[in-house]
Amino acid sequence: LNDVVGGGDPRFVAQNTRDMLLKHANIREGMRVYEIGCGCGRAALAVYPEISKSGYYMGVDMIPNLIDFTRREISSQSKNFDFFAVADENPLYNDFIKPDFDHLYMKNESIELNSSFDLVMAFSVFTHLSLAEARAMLKQIWERLAVNGIAVLSFFVIDNTAREAIQKGRTNNFKSEKSAVIGDSVMDN
Repeated sequence: LNDVVGGGDPRFVAQNTRDMLLKHANIREGMRVYEIGCGCGRAALAVYPEISKSGYYMGVDMIPNLIDFTRREISSQSKNFDFFAVADENPLYNDFIKPDFDHLYMKNESIELNSSFDLVMAFSVFTHLSLAEARAMLKQIWERLAVNGIAVLSFFVIDNTAREAIQKGRTNNFKSEKSAVIGDSVMDN
Protein backbone atom coordinates (compact mmCIF):
# COMPACT_ATOMS: atom_id res chain seq x y z
CA LEU A 1 0.00 0.00 0.00
CA ASN A 2 2.79 2.44 0.74
CA ASP A 3 3.74 2.51 -2.94
CA VAL A 4 0.37 4.08 -3.66
CA VAL A 5 -0.60 6.08 -0.57
CA GLY A 6 2.76 7.21 0.73
CA GLY A 7 4.94 6.02 3.55
CA GLY A 8 4.23 5.52 7.17
CA ASP A 9 2.43 2.96 9.26
CA PRO A 10 -1.29 3.38 8.45
CA ARG A 11 -2.29 3.06 12.12
CA PHE A 12 0.27 5.68 13.21
CA VAL A 13 -0.85 8.05 10.42
CA ALA A 14 -4.50 7.43 11.37
CA GLN A 15 -3.78 8.26 15.04
CA ASN A 16 -1.96 11.49 14.13
CA THR A 17 -4.80 12.41 11.79
CA ARG A 18 -7.33 11.64 14.52
CA ASP A 19 -5.49 13.82 17.05
CA MET A 20 -5.44 16.70 14.56
CA LEU A 21 -9.13 16.28 13.66
CA LEU A 22 -10.19 16.12 17.31
CA LYS A 23 -8.28 19.34 18.00
CA HIS A 24 -9.18 21.34 14.88
CA ALA A 25 -12.30 19.83 13.30
CA ASN A 26 -14.29 18.83 16.37
CA ILE A 27 -15.12 15.36 15.03
CA ARG A 28 -18.14 13.98 16.84
CA GLU A 29 -20.94 11.46 16.60
CA GLY A 30 -23.45 12.10 13.87
CA MET A 31 -21.10 14.03 11.58
CA ARG A 32 -21.26 13.63 7.83
CA VAL A 33 -17.72 13.32 6.43
CA TYR A 34 -16.57 13.40 2.80
CA GLU A 35 -12.98 12.54 1.94
CA ILE A 36 -11.41 13.14 -1.45
CA GLY A 37 -8.44 10.86 -2.09
CA CYS A 38 -9.31 8.43 0.70
CA GLY A 39 -6.57 5.97 -0.28
CA CYS A 40 -6.44 2.92 1.99
CA GLY A 41 -8.70 4.52 4.62
CA ARG A 42 -6.22 6.01 7.07
CA ALA A 43 -8.36 9.11 7.69
CA ALA A 44 -11.50 6.96 7.68
CA LEU A 45 -9.98 5.05 10.59
CA ALA A 46 -9.32 8.37 12.31
CA VAL A 47 -13.03 9.24 12.38
CA TYR A 48 -14.31 5.67 12.74
CA PRO A 49 -15.04 5.74 16.50
CA GLU A 50 -17.50 8.63 16.09
CA ILE A 51 -18.96 7.87 12.68
CA SER A 52 -19.33 4.08 12.86
CA LYS A 53 -22.38 4.24 15.15
CA SER A 54 -24.05 7.43 13.97
CA GLY A 55 -23.13 9.68 11.11
CA TYR A 56 -21.90 9.01 7.62
CA TYR A 57 -18.54 8.85 5.85
CA MET A 58 -18.03 8.80 2.09
CA GLY A 59 -14.54 8.35 0.69
CA VAL A 60 -13.59 8.59 -2.97
CA ASP A 61 -10.36 7.71 -4.73
CA MET A 62 -9.26 7.17 -8.32
CA ILE A 63 -7.56 3.84 -7.58
CA PRO A 64 -10.12 1.00 -7.59
CA ASN A 65 -7.83 -1.44 -5.75
CA LEU A 66 -7.80 0.91 -2.76
CA ILE A 67 -11.58 1.20 -2.85
CA ASP A 68 -11.85 -2.59 -2.94
CA PHE A 69 -9.53 -2.75 0.08
CA THR A 70 -11.43 -0.10 2.10
CA ARG A 71 -14.76 -1.76 1.38
CA ARG A 72 -13.43 -5.10 2.62
CA GLU A 73 -11.65 -3.70 5.67
CA ILE A 74 -13.86 -0.79 6.77
CA SER A 75 -17.30 -0.81 5.09
CA SER A 76 -17.75 -4.44 6.09
CA GLN A 77 -17.50 -3.31 9.73
CA SER A 78 -19.94 -0.36 9.54
CA LYS A 79 -22.80 0.43 7.18
CA ASN A 80 -22.07 4.14 7.75
CA PHE A 81 -18.89 3.99 5.64
CA ASP A 82 -19.07 4.07 1.85
CA PHE A 83 -16.15 4.08 -0.55
CA PHE A 84 -16.32 4.75 -4.28
CA ALA A 85 -13.87 4.91 -7.15
CA VAL A 86 -14.06 8.01 -9.33
CA ALA A 87 -13.09 7.98 -12.98
CA ASP A 88 -10.06 10.23 -13.34
CA GLU A 89 -6.52 10.21 -14.68
CA ASN A 90 -3.20 11.26 -13.24
CA PRO A 91 0.23 10.36 -14.66
CA LEU A 92 1.47 9.40 -11.20
CA TYR A 93 -1.31 6.87 -10.62
CA ASN A 94 -2.48 5.64 -14.03
CA ASP A 95 -0.47 2.41 -13.63
CA PHE A 96 -2.60 1.55 -10.58
CA ILE A 97 -5.93 1.98 -12.37
CA LYS A 98 -7.31 -1.32 -13.63
CA PRO A 99 -10.35 -1.62 -15.92
CA ASP A 100 -11.89 -4.66 -14.21
CA PHE A 101 -13.37 -2.79 -11.23
CA ASP A 102 -16.46 -1.18 -12.82
CA HIS A 103 -18.62 -2.21 -9.87
CA LEU A 104 -16.60 0.06 -7.56
CA TYR A 105 -17.17 3.29 -9.48
CA MET A 106 -19.51 5.95 -8.17
CA LYS A 107 -22.62 6.29 -10.28
CA ASN A 108 -23.88 9.77 -11.09
CA GLU A 109 -27.22 8.93 -9.52
CA SER A 110 -25.58 8.42 -6.12
CA ILE A 111 -27.79 10.18 -3.57
CA GLU A 112 -24.80 11.16 -1.43
CA LEU A 113 -23.04 12.90 -4.32
CA ASN A 114 -25.31 15.93 -3.96
CA SER A 115 -25.40 15.96 -0.16
CA SER A 116 -23.71 18.41 2.17
CA PHE A 117 -21.07 17.37 4.67
CA ASP A 118 -19.97 18.69 8.06
CA LEU A 119 -16.35 17.83 7.31
CA VAL A 120 -14.58 17.58 3.96
CA MET A 121 -11.03 16.21 3.95
CA ALA A 122 -8.40 16.06 1.23
CA PHE A 123 -4.93 14.96 2.31
CA SER A 124 -2.11 15.09 -0.25
CA VAL A 125 -4.54 15.60 -3.12
CA PHE A 126 -3.62 19.12 -4.22
CA THR A 127 0.00 18.06 -4.64
CA HIS A 128 -1.02 16.22 -7.80
CA LEU A 129 -3.24 18.88 -9.38
CA SER A 130 -2.64 21.68 -11.84
CA LEU A 131 -3.79 25.14 -10.83
CA ALA A 132 -7.01 24.76 -12.86
CA GLU A 133 -7.70 21.35 -11.30
CA ALA A 134 -7.00 22.73 -7.81
CA ARG A 135 -9.50 25.56 -8.38
CA ALA A 136 -12.11 23.07 -9.58
CA MET A 137 -11.43 20.89 -6.51
CA LEU A 138 -11.82 23.85 -4.15
CA LYS A 139 -15.13 24.70 -5.83
CA GLN A 140 -16.29 21.09 -5.37
CA ILE A 141 -15.30 21.18 -1.70
CA TRP A 142 -17.12 24.48 -1.16
CA GLU A 143 -20.27 23.10 -2.80
CA ARG A 144 -20.26 20.03 -0.55
CA LEU A 145 -19.68 21.83 2.76
CA ALA A 146 -22.68 22.22 5.03
CA VAL A 147 -23.33 25.59 6.66
CA ASN A 148 -20.66 25.91 9.37
CA GLY A 149 -18.85 22.92 7.84
CA ILE A 150 -15.09 22.51 8.04
CA ALA A 151 -12.63 21.64 5.28
CA VAL A 152 -9.32 20.07 6.28
CA LEU A 153 -6.86 20.13 3.38
CA SER A 154 -3.15 19.47 3.15
CA PHE A 155 -0.76 21.02 0.67
CA PHE A 156 2.80 20.42 -0.40
CA VAL A 157 4.24 23.70 -1.57
CA ILE A 158 7.01 23.50 -4.13
CA ASP A 159 9.07 26.57 -3.37
CA ASN A 160 12.76 27.22 -4.15
CA THR A 161 13.91 25.15 -1.18
CA ALA A 162 11.77 22.19 -2.24
CA ARG A 163 12.90 22.49 -5.86
CA GLU A 164 16.53 22.46 -4.76
CA ALA A 165 15.99 19.37 -2.60
CA ILE A 166 14.23 17.64 -5.49
CA GLN A 167 17.01 18.49 -7.93
CA LYS A 168 19.70 17.27 -5.52
CA GLY A 169 17.80 14.06 -4.76
CA ARG A 170 17.47 14.90 -1.06
CA THR A 171 13.85 13.85 -0.86
CA ASN A 172 11.90 10.64 -1.31
CA ASN A 173 9.32 12.56 -3.29
CA PHE A 174 9.68 13.37 -6.97
CA LYS A 175 12.71 11.15 -7.57
CA SER A 176 12.19 10.73 -11.31
CA GLU A 177 12.50 13.32 -14.05
CA LYS A 178 8.87 12.63 -14.95
CA SER A 179 7.71 13.38 -11.43
CA ALA A 180 9.83 16.51 -11.11
CA VAL A 181 8.23 17.89 -14.25
CA ILE A 182 4.78 17.07 -12.90
CA GLY A 183 5.64 18.66 -9.56
CA ASP A 184 6.97 21.82 -11.19
CA SER A 185 3.91 22.09 -13.43
CA VAL A 186 1.74 22.59 -10.39
CA MET A 187 3.61 25.79 -9.58
CA ASP A 188 3.95 26.99 -13.16
CA ASN A 189 0.26 26.82 -14.22
